[in-house]
Amino acid sequence: MNVQIALFAVHESLLRTCPIQDALSLFSTCSFFEEARLSALKRATIVVPHDEDVPELMLRFSNCIRCIRSMILPPFEEAYSDTEEDPEAAEYCHALAMPIFTNLRRLEFGGVSTLSVLEDLPLLESLTIYGESKLESLNLERASILDLTPVAQLVGLESLSLMCTDVEDIHCLASLQRLRSLNVSRTELTSIEILPELKSLIHLVLDGLLLHDWTPMFDCLNLQTLSVANSNIVDISGIISLSKLCKLNISASPIENIEAVSSLNALQSLTAAMLSNVDILAFTSLNNLYALDIQESVLKNTEAISRLVQLRKLNISSTSITNLEPISLLVQLRRLYLYNLFITNVSPLRSLVNLRSLGLSGTLIDDISPLLALKQLRDVGLSETKISSPEPVFGLPNIRNVFFIQSSTKPALQWVAPPNAFLWINRYQPQRGCKTDDEEMVEFETRRIFYAM
Repeated sequence: MNVQIALFAVHESLLRTCPIQDALSLFSTCSFFEEARLSALKRATIVVPHDEDVPELMLRFSNCIRCIRSMILPPFEEAYSDTEEDPEAAEYCHALAMPIFTNLRRLEFGGVSTLSVLEDLPLLESLTIYGESKLESLNLERASILDLTPVAQLVGLESLSLMCTDVEDIHCLASLQRLRSLNVSRTELTSIEILPELKSLIHLVLDGLLLHDWTPMFDCLNLQTLSVANSNIVDISGIISLSKLCKLNISASPIENIEAVSSLNALQSLTAAMLSNVDILAFTSLNNLYALDIQESVLKNTEAISRLVQLRKLNISSTSITNLEPISLLVQLRRLYLYNLFITNVSPLRSLVNLRSLGLSGTLIDDISPLLALKQLRDVGLSETKISSPEPVFGLPNIRNVFFIQSSTKPALQWVAPPNAFLWINRYQPQRGCKTDDEEMVEFETRRIFYAM
């Protein structure tokens, strides 16, 4: 038998302790829950014996949510909202972050625009969203989900991530005509034939997929961002149809015709790391390319790098490049990563006066005096090189972070960084706090140092 607690506007003091057996239903009447009465309501306490089993909570009016914070209640396993009677059901989203909901296993509600609160519900097994949902973004990464039918009802969705789920079929998502961003990387997906039906799609992530047919991807004519890293795609000749593509990641895939990217006139960022046959000549026609990452790739025609004069960011770490002269012509560079290269001389870099970040860790350099010409330099990686001291770069006017992390045992360090800079001398903590917008450098220096050595 369900026992209800009725809160009436008889008098503010008439809130009593009530026993509850199976379920608790809170509902409001008259004007008791008006804003003028909220202060008294918040002081009210409903005490529930902790040996009682209270598995369900029916949330029927949003003002009830506001008073629950003052109630002493055991955790609930199920929660529901009645959107037909309460158009303000979206307020429940915020309430779900309260401790009494941490044990929720089943949740049904509607009229919401965000599900970020689900991060606070680790035991949730069943989620139902009904009504005319305003939900625009849904992240189901690493969720134990197979059936996407309920998701297909969220026709207002613009962003959906299914990364690292066991999803095998996405055909039902054809109803999501507003979807602009889709991430199905590292799923069990075997077919992407419905993708061309998603006419609004502009961001697509297919990393780690093993597909028999990749051609439907090339019919997504509005794509601006595409990632197929760590997949089994071999032929990308169809990419010529993606004339709006601005950002492309094809890393660690067995691609045999990388020259196909030469037709992408709108391309601004290309990540082609860990590939076996990268011809730099294929990129020379990309006049809008400002970021190029070809680290750990087998390169051909490396001297053609000198023709990529519009580049702002270049990563050639762990490649066969030993001559930096072609790079000296890339005077627009802001970020340059040369980790783990067999280079001994950085003199050609003195012409790169716009550099903000420079990664030289894991190289054979023993002289950094040429870097003193780089007055804009903010972050520099000098870990595991042959230099004996990082002090010369301390004199640069804009220097902020100097990475001098050593894996071998060194004498006690005596160097002191200038007031506005930070000297990193171990893998995880700088000498003082660090502020930098170069997350890639921090990531490499503190977690992935010397992986190729």
